[in-house]
Amino acid sequence: MVEADKKRCNSLLATLAFAGQSVARELRNELESVHGVAVTLDRVKTDLRNLADIGAVRYDPETGVAQITNDGREHVQRLRELF
Repeated sequence: MVEADKKRCNSLLATLAFAGQSVARELRNELESVHGVAVTLDRVKTDLRNLADIGAVRYDPETGVAQITNDGREHVQRLRELF
């Protein structure tokens, strides 16, 4: 994972840690407006699938809803490094 991918994934997790859950489109908007990360919706969906694979989020591609898990929250709080 390159540094840009890490920043994007960390920003996604931080946003979800604050919100609890959100949909992919809202997360894309938050990445751009809050974190200054311009990204496509497809990239956000791919990142969410990857974060789900490592257990950081629960993600339903059908609805686009993502929810942070305890592992993801621990990563945001710097208690555990997932990537």
